[in-house]
Amino acid sequence: MKSLFYIVLLTIVLFSCTKDANIDIPNTKAELVVAGFIGNNEDTTRLKLTWSSPVFYSSSNIGLSPEPNATVLLSSGGNTYTMAYDTNGSFYTLNNSHFSTGDKVHLSISYNSEHISAEATVPSDPVFVMNYLGKKSVVSDFGKQLIFDYKFTNKNTDPNNYYRFIFVGYFSNPNYVYFDKLYISEGSYFSFAYNESQQLTVNSYNHEGEKLDSIRYYVIRCNKDYYKYHKSLLDYRGNDLFTEPSLVYNNVKGGLGVFAAFSMAVDTTIIR
Repeated sequence: MKSLFYIVLLTIVLFSCTKDANIDIPNTKAELVVAGFIGNNEDTTRLKLTWSSPVFYSSSNIGLSPEPNATVLLSSGGNTYTMAYDTNGSFYTLNNSHFSTGDKVHLSISYNSEHISAEATVPSDPVFVMNYLGKKSVVSDFGKQLIFDYKFTNKNTDPNNYYRFIFVGYFSNPNYVYFDKLYISEGSYFSFAYNESQQLTVNSYNHEGEKLDSIRYYVIRCNKDYYKYHKSLLDYRGNDLFTEPSLVYNNVKGGLGVFAAFSMAVDTTIIR
């Protein structure tokens, strides 16, 4: 009985000690977010412009929504180009720009009182040797897995060489043809010295009745901003729910996001 009395008394004391806390929550302003990539001699340049979604934001919910009413300018070599907003794709676009190796491209965006800027220099084309080493098949719980081995060797003599790899498989069966991005065991982003090599293990699951006819691979030589941005995205997402938080790389002044440049080579492996 005494035990019950003390428990009731302790409960009364604890509740009587509670006090409302008044904490000032900062009203963080949403910022413009840029995602723009300049390609070497690409016919079309596209740029995404959206709003950030701050943790503490008490105004209307505009986070992640596109901003169609900004003035977006690209300038290089004394020429200035105005990017037009594409309502179907929700991005800004510029046709027939054809920026070339070594071009320093300046980005300027204005919206009301907001002004943001960034700069990117277009890298030269990738110089490399890609050797296809063959395929093997492995049976797992998920089915028949095809593994394709490649060896990449960087032949660009520049001191800094940043690369991204994309492999796409083209499949067929009696009814249709389709393509799908393939998984690279070693990852997709690398930094290479001259003549440095990297084995690339490309994985695909082969479903019953279909055939992998070819693999198209994209070798992207990018500048440091492109490389660091995409690497930070991988670190931010991670493969583990309990991964440590990571900041996403940003090179935009007055806002958030990335403005970077790349060059690309494409080739195809016919699978026998």
